Amino acid sequence: MVMRIENPNGYKCVIFDLDETIIDNRIAWCHTLTESILSVIGQRIDPKPLLAEYRTRYWEDVISLFVDNQVMQKKCLNLCHEMERRSSLKHLLVFEGIGMTLDKIRDLADIGVISRWSHPEATKRIQSTGLDRFFTGTVGTLEKETWDAGQRFSECCNFLGYKQSDSLYIGAEQFDLDSVILHGGTALSAGWAGHNGSLRTSGSLTALVQAGPRH
Repeated sequence: MVMRIENPNGYKCVIFDLDETIIDNRIAWCHTLTESILSVIGQRIDPKPLLAEYRTRYWEDVISLFVDNQVMQKKCLNLCHEMERRSSLKHLLVFEGIGMTLDKIRDLADIGVISRWSHPEATKRIQSTGLDRFFTGTVGTLEKETWDAGQRFSECCNFLGYKQSDSLYIGAEQFDLDSVILHGGTALSAGWAGHNGSLRTSGSLTALVQAGPRH
């Protein structure tokens, strides 16, 4: 049980975008694509130059750059989907400084995460990186449900028992940040994860959480 420091004016809850601000999947993404294409067509590729533009896009988009045959593309696609749920988990990392930051924040507030993955798949990712001890709640996205950061944020706040106005969201894309703001939260971009934002390092979060929404 976490014994929290009295923090009457601070944020009561901090909610992260698990996939883009906590977990660094760049190596796992490269591994999945490289091994899938190698297994299907016997060609070894170097996907690193494509990371910035294609990492968050559909697998079909990047596979088509290397594989012309539609039947082979389908096989690569199926293998990518299978691998990112299983063998690639061991290649997942966390962004630099995240563990130390989460350890400090949990003394001040509850920590939740929202994910584009379903709850079981998000939980696997959390456990594979050893971060499960930090999070009070996880809210995933159903398989046929559209990702909506603001909606997931609201659900996570409700699950943890906090008002959106007392909760801080740390995310990535501006569209997601805007959606959370519309749902009554304060949203900041994680610059440490390669996004444009004022939070250049995760270590700068602790003071913000302690200062709270009315600093």
